[in-house]
Amino acid sequence: MSQETPVQSTDDQEDRRVSRRRMMRTAAAATVAGTAAAAVATPAQAAPGDPVRIDAPNEGSGLTSLTGSQFRVTLNGQQAAIEANNAIGAQLLLGVNQAPEFPPTTGQYYPGAIVNWQGQLFQCIESDGAANSNTRWSRLTNTGPVLNLLPHPIRVYASTNDPASSNAKIRAGQLRKIDTTRTPTGADSGVPPWADSVLGTVQLYATETNTGYLALGSGDIQPSGYSTTVWSAPGFSGVTSFTSKLGDPEGANFGRLSVACYSAASTARTHFFVDIVGYYDYDYFVGGPAAAASPDATSLRRVGGRTVKEARTPRTR
Repeated sequence: MSQETPVQSTDDQEDRRVSRRRMMRTAAAATVAGTAAAAVATPAQAAPGDPVRIDAPNEGSGLTSLTGSQFRVTLNGQQAAIEANNAIGAQLLLGVNQAPEFPPTTGQYYPGAIVNWQGQLFQCIESDGAANSNTRWSRLTNTGPVLNLLPHPIRVYASTNDPASSNAKIRAGQLRKIDTTRTPTGADSGVPPWADSVLGTVQLYATETNTGYLALGSGDIQPSGYSTTVWSAPGFSGVTSFTSKLGDPEGANFGRLSVACYSAASTARTHFFVDIVGYYDYDYFVGGPAAAASPDATSLRRVGGRTVKEARTPRTR
């Protein structure tokens, strides 16, 4: 009698296959669950002196630092996004020479970005936000006009060499306007058209009548009610220093200076000469790939809606 070979049930194989599928599904579900759990991590914790804690107090006297990483604070409210209080010390410290060059010719900057260059702070005021793009910067420190002394005093006006006025003396009641950016021969004086104001001297020569005075002021006004330099005798000669705002009749700044003559005597008149010692202006700088061709920064002024540039090395004070 032959012995029949037992027939193996397929139920066990199916059970094993199902079990393996179930195990794979279970493992996948566990992985997803683990990922979700990691995405909802608890706030980072650190002891004082270790990397900064997030949403947790940093107590103690140790230095808490953030190294090799960015730190961003975003707030859509009325309060300040960052507040620092220090009763006896600085609220903020930016390391000196933080920027490797200025203006930057590489990197990505947005309006509002601040860099420290040799102890001076500069803020980005214009950029398209792309990496290695052209940028415009404004100095945050020394925000007032900065005095630029010329190599030596430059004569920008001589009434004895003024063909437009027939080389004649200025007389009582007369107003003359001087272009401080040019010398009497038409050469460049060294004063840029965007200069805010000038420091100089005015010299009187061969005065007539006993008394009179000159008033100097911005080119867009009629100087009156004060005197810049006076004379009290005929044939007087003398020099007076002055500082004056510049401007023009349209209200823009093109280096114009107004000079008015006043006297109780209508016959009062005098020759006069104006020399410029230096000028004041505000510094703006342009950076980006285009600026890499020159080692100098580019200072610029917006004059009447136009941009005027001058190459220079950033001053540090």
